[in-house]
Amino acid sequence: MLQSLDLPDFVAFTETWLDRGTERCELSGYHLVSRLDRRYAIRTDRGGIALYVRDGLQNSVVHIGDSGTDERSWHIIHANSGPILLCVWYRRPDTGETASIQRFEQEYETYSKQAVSFLAVGDFNIHNKDWLRFSSHNSPEGVELEHVCCTHGFTQHVKSPTRGTNLLDLVISDFQSGVTCKVTPGIHDDDHRGVLTKVSVEIPASEPVKRRVYNFKKANWDQLRGSLLAKDWRAILAGTPDDATADMTQVILDIVAEHIPQTWITDKVYAHPWLNDNCRVALERKHAAEGTADFPRHRDECSQTFLKARSDYAAKTREDLKGMSRSSRGWWKLADTLLARAGTRENIPPLQRPDESWALNAEEKAEELARVFRSKSQLPTVEQNEYSELPEPETAGMRQGFLRLRVRTVYKVLKNLDENSGTGPDLLPARILKRCARELALPVTLLARKLLREHRWPSCWRQHWIHGIYKRGSKALGKNYRGVHLTPQLSKVVERAIGSLFIPWLESVEAFGANQFAYSKGKGYKDTLTINVNNWILLLEQKFLVGVYCSDVSGAFDRVSRDRLCAKLRTLGLHRDVLGFLSSWLEERASTVVLGGRNSELEALLDSVYQGTVLGSPLWNVFYADSSKPLRKCGYSETAFADDLNCWKAFRKVPRPKGVQGPLPTHGPLLADLRGAQRELHLWGEANQVFFRPRQGVIPDPTPHAALRAAF
Repeated sequence: MLQSLDLPDFVAFTETWLDRGTERCELSGYHLVSRLDRRYAIRTDRGGIALYVRDGLQNSVVHIGDSGTDERSWHIIHANSGPILLCVWYRRPDTGETASIQRFEQEYETYSKQAVSFLAVGDFNIHNKDWLRFSSHNSPEGVELEHVCCTHGFTQHVKSPTRGTNLLDLVISDFQSGVTCKVTPGIHDDDHRGVLTKVSVEIPASEPVKRRVYNFKKANWDQLRGSLLAKDWRAILAGTPDDATADMTQVILDIVAEHIPQTWITDKVYAHPWLNDNCRVALERKHAAEGTADFPRHRDECSQTFLKARSDYAAKTREDLKGMSRSSRGWWKLADTLLARAGTRENIPPLQRPDESWALNAEEKAEELARVFRSKSQLPTVEQNEYSELPEPETAGMRQGFLRLRVRTVYKVLKNLDENSGTGPDLLPARILKRCARELALPVTLLARKLLREHRWPSCWRQHWIHGIYKRGSKALGKNYRGVHLTPQLSKVVERAIGSLFIPWLESVEAFGANQFAYSKGKGYKDTLTINVNNWILLLEQKFLVGVYCSDVSGAFDRVSRDRLCAKLRTLGLHRDVLGFLSSWLEERASTVVLGGRNSELEALLDSVYQGTVLGSPLWNVFYADSSKPLRKCGYSETAFADDLNCWKAFRKVPRPKGVQGPLPTHGPLLADLRGAQRELHLWGEANQVFFRPRQGVIPDPTPHAALRAAF
């Protein structure tokens, strides 16, 4: 049987049925690493585990301990990518028994300090239909094991039944990718099947990605500024808005190329971000010592070197995090390196498509992510109701006439750019725009005035690069990633400059809504939290019950009807040039997912306020502002932070009759009132093609009752 499987390096057995009466159990071509015989067996023909390693590899694996209670053994495999913790476990069938799983977690937390990654195999005898699919029911032990896996970021890799129609034999690891499992025939036809697991534990990088970058250390900034200052921009700006924008960008890039050298670099993504030269030297010594008496010593030194490198990297990263703001991009990037302990080839592993096929290489994964992002941006069907009609346009709006866009405004925007902000599809870095702010302020101002005057957003700024960022859940499913958009830095400069002409006016007339605290000057999430909590505490102190409904929009920003938003903008009394410019800005764009040096096919972007832009956030506030109408109609107070809308209402308590148990008599009417507010908000959503996520209501109550808490 093992020969038919190409003689795997390790063989783990469960239910060996061995006891003290059997002194030796040989397996041809293999070396016994550990053996733990039956414990507390209800039946005499169950239990026992053993681990074998192929001859020649026995010096690379060490048995480090057994569970004091359960049939579970722990080992360290000294692999090329660092020590791997291997657990072999037979959990006897025992419905409702969860203590062994809790002990498993405790033992893992103890032994994992000796390893950089983790793998567990065995017969777990659990059922969890929601997690494993091939189960007859949801058992307490199945739910408990799923909880442990979610807590530690483990993935279960076996995807087919292993006994009858049930999946009982599992392979669990913290590898991000590089683990494949195949169910094979078992020793007995009427018993458990085998599971062949292949794990990629090599150090080499994934396919290298070559990038052309500027060598800013050798930049001649004085000559660059002089060349930009001497350039006559009038001929460039005389063309159409599309031509003027594309030509200006290209001219800047051409001048930059004369004064800042460029070089090609190759990005190499290794299995672990903390690998250093000491690790590679220790690995070379271990390999050189194979077959000698010194091998065990070099093997252990190699593993200790890997552990020290990881520990030092984690300590340094934590210190770096302490000095950074949690709201910064760098903080989250560093934090992710600590969480992703056992990656192998790429940040995004192979992705499973809906037809259960797999996207394996960078191009296939980019296409799968593009499909997912496209599906998340589809508008729901519009419904006509009482919230469909919009108010008449404001007669006293913005002052019409000349809009004064000053050079000093554009200079300030350029000077305040973040040099580390990502470069967009135009390949013009923010660092160059920032350091040449004085020389570029005038031509960029003239370009912005032209675009505003001619009501045009240029074609070359309508392409978005999208990068997939993991959110939660299985990393093998594209739906668990969100797209981060990169747009040209110069386009965002123009957006900020033109936005300075009308966004302050929108804020002054409360066009974002009276209680919107996101994307507004001088407001933030702390204000929302303070207002909500203080209002609720005050009402509770006044002996009221407080009913709270919290809503959240599905696909906010990505699902915004252009026609509806333009209609709302027309009611605000904006300057005609601003209206014309925003109408063009909201027109169709194109996006491509970028991954591992590969791009997906271009996808149309429409009916959106476009992530990765400056004007998208205030435009969302305008679109969402009248969502408060249905709530106020029902007598609720509200606050909003972007698409998170919270509303509440006070209810007088009705005393409970003496001797009567259960919720207060007030609870029934309170719940009915909350459901009414929810229905009204959803009616507004149907009229505006906005879909609210289900199950987002909560009710704080000084005397909580299970039925009340579960109502939403």
